[in-house]
Amino acid sequence: MNVLYAPPSNDEKECLYLEENWLTCLKEKSVRDDVPRMQCKPEYLMWFVLECPDKVNGYHKDDYLKRIFKMVKLNPDSPNPTAKPQRVDINID
Repeated sequence: MNVLYAPPSNDEKECLYLEENWLTCLKEKSVRDDVPRMQCKPEYLMWFVLECPDKVNGYHKDDYLKRIFKMVKLNPDSPNPTAKPQRVDINID
């Protein structure tokens, strides 16, 4: 029997979706699953680790999660909480 190895995809859209699920699961677990309807899909946690190793490596750093949750708290409507913030120049005249 031949077993074929497929390397991680690191597809941007897929990794973004899987990372959002990862963060959702962490948030729901932090309130001990006391949510009206579970948004977390636990079966996708493994796929995030396997398919997006570049994104998962950030979670091994101490301040990474803290920075992400601060960004989400400041801007909850952000579609991508892990994206680097863009500089916005405001002219007050």
